[in-house]
Amino acid sequence: MIHTFNIRRTISMWSAYRLARELFSIETAEALRKGERNWKEIRLSDDFPGINKLVLLRQGFDFVSIHLEIEPQVLLAGQRTIQLFACFPDALERLQVLFLQALREISSSISWQPLKDWYMYRIDYAVNLSTEYPDELTELAKKGWKPHYYHDNVHKKGSLYWQSKSVRFNFYCKADHVRKKLRHLPEYQRLLEEAQNIFRVEVQCREVSKIKGLIRKYQLSNQRVLGFLQPHIALDVIQNYYQQVIGSGDYYNFYHALNKVNEQERNVLSTGMKEKISVFLRVIAHTKSMDSAYQCLVVGEGCQLKNGDFVSKISSSTFSNYEKICREIGINPVTIPKHKGITYMPNPNPMLVDPLSLYGGNQVVCGAK
Repeated sequence: MIHTFNIRRTISMWSAYRLARELFSIETAEALRKGERNWKEIRLSDDFPGINKLVLLRQGFDFVSIHLEIEPQVLLAGQRTIQLFACFPDALERLQVLFLQALREISSSISWQPLKDWYMYRIDYAVNLSTEYPDELTELAKKGWKPHYYHDNVHKKGSLYWQSKSVRFNFYCKADHVRKKLRHLPEYQRLLEEAQNIFRVEVQCREVSKIKGLIRKYQLSNQRVLGFLQPHIALDVIQNYYQQVIGSGDYYNFYHALNKVNEQERNVLSTGMKEKISVFLRVIAHTKSMDSAYQCLVVGEGCQLKNGDFVSKISSSTFSNYEKICREIGINPVTIPKHKGITYMPNPNPMLVDPLSLYGGNQVVCGAK
């Protein structure tokens, strides 16, 4: 449920000087001490799996802030892995032991503090969802609803990276990511095998403002690390963002979605509402995304379909109501394109995930038909 987190704490200038001499050079240590250099970063992941990088950042005359990027499951496994850290008590206890061991191996020149005494300034909550068609699911999810405060600053094919001021929400086919980014690694084949059929969902809490927001929402006592490493917080954060963007309801091709609508009992959907929902689905399929359909039906003056039919403008509340009805009857308003040859694809919704099932890092869901 956790991919990486970034932590920091303050150390004395003398401790930073000794650490800089050991990890970098005497010249770097002197430059840091004299203020000629304000920061220095070193990548450690090759020699110390799970400790990705260490940064020394000068804070005034007498102190230095030391920053670490931790990949907890890699630290536990002792090697790169696709699996995620499930923050339950036994795993958390092991993490704290291995964290101190790793730091002492990095340097014996200073006295390292235990994990509980470090402060969180970024955390990436994540979940691996298993699906038979991760590539197709990624493309369908990209056609979902994008809140106005998100912007796509990455524009990567096969993935989505929507970012607000303090959060980046992203999902992607993990095997595709491994093929593109990790092919150079000696353990590439093992990682590629691990990543098969994995749809990765991440919520990157990237700014201190978001960290403070988590403190308020979950009533944490302070910014220290262990408060954020709780399974109910991790899953709640992931579920909330997933619902905002992808939402509930399984994926159907257009004709099976229409059948699903029409088979509803009259006490669930009236004949008139069935017709309206059918047209609503037709517009989304025609415009190819929820955002585009909204632009046509709400912002614009309506939508001209391929068959010549014109669908009139509706209000924003009516659009939201139609979407809500679709999800209530188990349909995601985004339908599977005909050329995919797939009639049904279950939504691997993390709302349905039992936290205890995440000990292995993946949640298995049904395949498509």
